[in-house]
Amino acid sequence: MATKAQRATTQQVRTMLQSDDEFLDLAIVKLFSMQTEDEQRIKASIYLNNVGYNKPDAFRMSDFATWILNGGKLGTYIMEAIGKMLKYVNQLSLYIDITNAMNNKIIIPAELDNYRDTLIYEKEIGSMLIGDFLDYRSDKREAERKKKQKEEREKKKKEQEAKKRVTVTGTFVHETVRAVLFNVNGKNEWFPRKTLVSPYVPDDDKEQDIIVKRWIAEQKGLSPKEDDDK
Repeated sequence: MATKAQRATTQQVRTMLQSDDEFLDLAIVKLFSMQTEDEQRIKASIYLNNVGYNKPDAFRMSDFATWILNGGKLGTYIMEAIGKMLKYVNQLSLYIDITNAMNNKIIIPAELDNYRDTLIYEKEIGSMLIGDFLDYRSDKREAERKKKQKEEREKKKKEQEAKKRVTVTGTFVHETVRAVLFNVNGKNEWFPRKTLVSPYVPDDDKEQDIIVKRWIAEQKGLSPKEDDDK
């Protein structure tokens, strides 16, 4: 159970969030600084550690923090920021730099500079207005999400294709328009060209690895090694 002093501190934090714009800026940046390094980098909450922002707020509040760290003011978005920050008064009241700033009624100028190195500087901000910046961040996240989805689909497709092929080791013997004859494990085996996945060298002096479709290897009862190039 919180003590009387703790309750008073929490209430004071709540009051200052709603009445002091500089304190609000400091509090926003403070919680952003409590995110893990990878959470700061992607501006999201991925760990359930009850520190920093929760998952629903992470994107928006990290954008606000980035804007503040680059010298911007919240302007018309200040009420939105206050509404979200009021959920974190208990967490904020635990941080000594927050209570010091609150008790002294001042914001130490170096406070924001101390946290400037915690993020990749948003060079693209330039002379944007905050609304344009928030839209830019949202669009950038959406583009990154789509890119990641595309990469995951391509990776999954590649993995699925890899499962359909295997590598056999053999020596080239002969070829026709439709098929290639290899000696595999001392036995001549015809492989239709459409079953060959990798190119081959028409050289009967040395063994070579040939990547073929799995079904043809299984049909011939071969004991292939798995294709390592997946």
